[in-house]
Amino acid sequence: MTHLPTVPAIFWITLATTFGLIFWSTIVGRRFGALLPNKLRPIAEFYLAPSLGLAFLTVVASILGRCVPVGHNLLVPLVAFGGAAWAFFCEPSKVRMFRHASGVGLFGLACGSSLLVPLLFYGAFNAHNDAFTYLAHSGWLQSHSFSEKIAPEAVTPLTTQVLLYQQLGFRMGASFVLSFVQALSGLQWTYDVYPAVIITSVSACCLSIGFPIARPLRRLSRPLRFLVLTLPAFGAGGLVFAANFGFLPQILGMAFACAALFLLGPVVDWVSRARKIDGAFVKAGFVGALLISALTMAYSELVPFVGLALVISVIVLVVRNRSWSSVTVFGLIVVGISLLILNGEVLRAYNALKLQSGAVVGSPVAWSLLGFVAHAMGVHGAAWDGFQWTAPQASWATYLGGIALFVAFVALMSSLTTYRTWTMVCEPVLLPAAVILSVFGLGIVYFRYGVVSPFNVGRGQSWSQFKLSDWAHPFVSAFALLAFLSILPKRKTLSRRLIISLFICGFLGAGAIAKGRIRPYVQSYDGLRDIARFYTNFREAVLDACRLDAPVYLALSDRDEKFRRIAALYLPDREVQADWDPDVGAWLPESKRHEKLTADQCIVERRSANQVVASGRAIGPLVVGRLNENGHIRTLATVAAHEPESDGKDWWQWTDKSIVLQLQSLRVPTQLQRTRITFRYQARSTQTITLRLSGDEGAISRSFAVTSNELGTFDEVLDVRPTSVSQLDMTTDGKATPLGASDMRLAAWRVMNLSIEPSP
Repeated sequence: MTHLPTVPAIFWITLATTFGLIFWSTIVGRRFGALLPNKLRPIAEFYLAPSLGLAFLTVVASILGRCVPVGHNLLVPLVAFGGAAWAFFCEPSKVRMFRHASGVGLFGLACGSSLLVPLLFYGAFNAHNDAFTYLAHSGWLQSHSFSEKIAPEAVTPLTTQVLLYQQLGFRMGASFVLSFVQALSGLQWTYDVYPAVIITSVSACCLSIGFPIARPLRRLSRPLRFLVLTLPAFGAGGLVFAANFGFLPQILGMAFACAALFLLGPVVDWVSRARKIDGAFVKAGFVGALLISALTMAYSELVPFVGLALVISVIVLVVRNRSWSSVTVFGLIVVGISLLILNGEVLRAYNALKLQSGAVVGSPVAWSLLGFVAHAMGVHGAAWDGFQWTAPQASWATYLGGIALFVAFVALMSSLTTYRTWTMVCEPVLLPAAVILSVFGLGIVYFRYGVVSPFNVGRGQSWSQFKLSDWAHPFVSAFALLAFLSILPKRKTLSRRLIISLFICGFLGAGAIAKGRIRPYVQSYDGLRDIARFYTNFREAVLDACRLDAPVYLALSDRDEKFRRIAALYLPDREVQADWDPDVGAWLPESKRHEKLTADQCIVERRSANQVVASGRAIGPLVVGRLNENGHIRTLATVAAHEPESDGKDWWQWTDKSIVLQLQSLRVPTQLQRTRITFRYQARSTQTITLRLSGDEGAISRSFAVTSNELGTFDEVLDVRPTSVSQLDMTTDGKATPLGASDMRLAAWRVMNLSIEPSP
């Protein structure tokens, strides 16, 4: 019988943790929803409960994380179980609460398909991005409070991320939430916790979109409402981008921004119509302040835009209803409670925004203006993602496919031009969303035409344009779903089939795209089946192969630059050395930025014929051990060749004319006087290859003829002292041609499994 592949443990961990976190957020959030006016209470409890629960968790976790280490701290389970107990005993209909929270939990798992599918097939999510920063924060906060300062001379590669946020004052709310969930779950590694927090945030944001369109959703059964509200999580907009590319604060902040804007519009409208000022104002003001405070703690970058949209919306509603006094009092209540909750975080957020507004961040996004509009709609891939159909390198087929989706989306939105639908758009519940979309639109125009480009491609500050279109996605989704519901067939059977079909197509499509999106990450580990397990096995291999007093040196090339960070994450109790990249090295003491290989280190490197480690513990594509007793000749850099490729067994590099390798001898005994060079080669035409090995005392050359498609071996010992070698040049007189119809790289030949070693 054929054995099915085992499901990675991180997949089951994520399912359980996500469901538990959403369930807890929902039952706690329902109690905050109950503080709202009677007219808004039922729909707020249904659609905004997860966002309100997460907002409460963000505030509490931020207070705890600043003051105490959260790992093994009794305050963490006390807050979690105390909040759940409060919600349970204050809930008038406990059966309804359990049904609602369970339904939202399943809804959240459906929204998380773009993360769950990679976890199912590869046990992985992409941590080779900003996610590393938040993983490092959470791990450190288990045994330290954020107020515990790190001395610059004591910083390690891992704690550079904490020092960065301590000194520059960046927002920490999302990291505090992540550390709280890790401490509560008892999981050792933050990598196992991160997907659950991301999926919970995505689902909270998607469910909050139902609040402003609750009236047209009412005609559908509860399961169908959930299916409709999962659709924004299947597109190519900001929700999917933030979830899959390491932007945890953004996705958490978007959930709070949506909830705040969708809620405060109708609340202000209710306030402006109220006949007297009473305790209900304070209750509603507390809910609004909770969301604004959580947004400031989690993602302060959105606060100016949300604040401007709220101010404009409030002015419009006040002028419409002609009631200034009650709205002014309510505004003072919201601001006062927010300042009380935030306290010193206000100054911290202000300083961070001031610093970030004057800095050049991100990367160029060379799209046309149409691309940013389409991305806000969710029909255009994000930066670093696929399906960027307005990018200069996009094919005509991709461009035409994108145009077709854009036209279909515009046709859908045209249904909003009817008088009945348009009047709903202008109602208080959707007014702030319309205003913030206008603000984002004006911002994109300003950054495109009013700011000089800091990059050598694209127009204006293209990264800022991209972020604004990214943030706009859930608000555009609200109007898109409103348009969809307005044209939904009246026949229940037909509408049910249509919604289920759209959900199935979206769910399967998002999963397939996610699988392709994670593939480069998995390929960097030579296609391992369970990346999360590989990380823990890597730690075990290091602890098994390395002495406790030996520094761990990461002798990894630029190809594995990102893995160096992951290695540091899983070795927090060991001294980890490497030639660090600028993002990490800039915060390290000068003496630790560019460590060199020495004999007393335990070495981690990729397995190859040219590896430094003589014998050691193999783990996936890596090997851990000590330096060869005969020393080693290390390749420092390779020039004039294409990127290395591998099939797991062999590795090779194609070149059009020549390959130049800069070499360094490591711990080679002086009695070894010669150098052995071994490699395989394959030429694409008849040619002559010339090899030249240079040392301090001169150079020796060898030439050999190669026939077309010949797969041969070069193995020769040259009279160049291995302690003096500095460079190896290999050139050909052959003609370079494209490698294939779909691969236009020019190449004449390739070198395979190159090995340069000392020899007697």
